[in-house]
Amino acid sequence: MKKILTILQCSNLGGMENSTLYRLLAISDKSEHSVISVHPFGMLKEELDRRNIQSEDSAFKGPMGLGSLLSLRKKIATNSTCDNIFMVGPTIS
Repeated sequence: MKKILTILQCSNLGGMENSTLYRLLAISDKSEHSVISVHPFGMLKEELDRRNIQSEDSAFKGPMGLGSLLSLRKKIATNSTCDNIFMVGPTIS
């Protein structure tokens, strides 16, 4: 089973987040997912939890989130054994 890491700019259930959720659900029987949000979680967290999709958020500190860059890098490195990475939105990652 493939492991997929999705990195989101935010998780407020706007257009990008909804389309990402639909994509995750469409391929959920063929892959294992984890989600990292660059910002603190919004309403998407409830949907991810309900569907048992592993997820974690990040603080967004400093100008353009640069104060959170090392923490975000560590979270991505922890998931470095994934087969694919999807980036959603103009993230600092």
